[in-house]
Amino acid sequence: SLLNNSADFKPYISKDEQRAQGDVHAMLENDDWSSLFLLENGVTNDANVELCPAISSATIDGLPLCRIGQRTPSVLLSLLRPGAHIPPHTGMLNCRHICHMPLIIPDGCGFRVGSETVEWKEGELLAFDDTVQHEAWNRGSENRLVLIFDIWVPEITQVERQQIAALFEAVDTY
Repeated sequence: SLLNNSADFKPYISKDEQRAQGDVHAMLENDDWSSLFLLENGVTNDANVELCPAISSATIDGLPLCRIGQRTPSVLLSLLRPGAHIPPHTGMLNCRHICHMPLIIPDGCGFRVGSETVEWKEGELLAFDDTVQHEAWNRGSENRLVLIFDIWVPEITQVERQQIAALFEAVDTY
């Protein structure tokens, strides 16, 4: 039902008046790659959580989400329209894994991390370090939908998690 009401999905990359932004990959305000955030940079979107109570409960309440001040966690549904391509890019925090849970994967969809192209399988979780270059595409004729969330790298202890969060909170207040 969410896909039938795509008005709730917003472009993944949106304008931010608080910082300079380029549009190197033509993805700024491009709804070919859209998202429905349940949790964005640590802030809950109550209206979207109400639309997806089971997903919200399983992720927000049930997982070791990476919590770093105003940066993480994020829990979202990522919609990639037919013909769309998310160009190669990298994330900035290697203390977390980005998790992709493929929900709707039509033929023609693909995903690459580093030098490895991954075959999407509906219901099979993919966790990776997003500081490694990655990209996705939908060469099919139907929408692709993936649940995305970020968790702590398991090897990082609770004390280290607190220290990392404190470091970034200090940087963000500077």
